[in-house]
Amino acid sequence: MSGGVLIDYQIKGWAKKNEQKIKNDYSEIRYVGEPPNPSAGSSDSILASFCVNNDYDMLTSDKKAYATWLEGPGPSEVCISVFDNEQNVYRIRMT
Repeated sequence: MSGGVLIDYQIKGWAKKNEQKIKNDYSEIRYVGEPPNPSAGSSDSILASFCVNNDYDMLTSDKKAYATWLEGPGPSEVCISVFDNEQNVYRIRMT
């Protein structure tokens, strides 16, 4: 089990229904749009900074969200994997 994960806003409904599945991999689940987490309208760069600063993975359905993680200071490498095939949920993890 890893530390924490940030759930992107567009898959919040899926994540709430699948919390137990997520808890199998993560001890803490945070949702975009629920304070004190980033707000629902936050840019990918803000979400990436939040994850990098808190050592969180991110679950998203945005295939391009990882690109921001590689811009500027921060991780030099990210790992992208499929977390849920049925819903096209991707896990983004810095390595």
